[in-house]
Order: sequence, then structure tokens, then C-alpha cells
Amino acid sequence: MLETNISSLNEREEKFAYRMSERILDEFKEFYHEYSKESDKAAVIMGIEKLDNLLFQILNKILIPNPSQKDDLFDTDAPLSTFSSKINLCYRLGILDNLTTKSLNLMKRIKADMISEKANASLTSGAAADRVRELLSNLNYNQELIEFVQVFEVDSDDPGVRYRLLLVFFITKLTIIRDTISPLYYKDPKFNLSY
Repeated sequence: MLETNISSLNEREEKFAYRMSERILDEFKEFYHEYSKESDKAAVIMGIEKLDNLLFQILNKILIPNPSQKDDLFDTDAPLSTFSSKINLCYRLGILDNLTTKSLNLMKRIKADMISEKANASLTSGAAADRVRELLSNLNYNQELIEFVQVFEVDSDDPGVRYRLLLVFFITKLTIIRDTISPLYYKDPKFNLSY
């Protein structure tokens, strides 16, 4: 029988506010500025890779460790080898809320749009820009995001700037989930065979 100690979203939101210490805030401001230096295409690709890695770390932390060298869940062509499968499993386990799940899936599509465009792909035009607008409209009233954006003191309508803020927001959110989530553990059931 598997038991879990996954925090509810309300508890996690409280922990988010608490854990945003000066040190963490400075780290993510630095992270934002690092992404600001990259082209739109590079920022999107690198950001999705970071998000994918964080989802891997979250799942790796909560799942019972694999005793063998070969990981039949995460290796290439395994059930959890893709960004999408990690998003979906985290959602189904209650680790990610619906809005975060939708947003990460939209970000995945933005990456696909950017890869399929020419070398000078941009978040300000084409299919990627449409998806960024959709992503922003979905998150328009998210209080957690509004507070996060205010901390960065960036006032811009540029889709590239807004996307980078969203990227850092979700990286921050997943980092905090990774740091606060408790692992699943196996507990042998107690059988009482005496009558």
C-alpha cells in the first residue's frame, strides 16, 4: 500500500510566500536576468529544459527509488521520458494544480512553435506570440503570479519579457514544490489471519 504526504495547494501557497526569502529572491532575479540576455528561442528552449528537469526531480523525490541502474520510468522511450508525461503525472498525483498544468502545456507548445520557426524565431510574432497571449490571459487573475511579477518590478507589455517572467515564476514554483514535497513510501499491510 502506498501512502503519501503531499501538501495541499493551500499549504504549498503559504510555504511559497514564506520561502521567498531574500536569498531565493536574489537567485531568481539573477536567473531572470540571465534569461533576458538570451534570444527568445534560446530562452524558451533552455527554460523548458529547466522545467522538465524540475519535474523529473519532483517525481524522482516522491517515487520509491529504482533499485537497478536502468530506470524504466525515466529513460529514453520510457513512460516518463517526455515533458508532457511528467506534467500529466504531477497533475494526476495532485502535485500541480489545473492552471499550472495548462500553463506548462502551453509553454511546451510555445517551444514547439519556436523550434519549427526560422532561426530568428520570436515571441512577439507568429504562433508563439499567440500562445504567449493565451498563456498570459489564462494567468491574468492569478494572485500568486501578480505578487511575483510585482517583486521583479518589470513593467512591460513585451511578450518576450512577460514570457521570461512566467518562466521564472514557474521555475520558482516548481523549485519550491521540489524542496517542500515529501516522498511516497511503501508500507507493508498488516495481515491479521487469526480468527
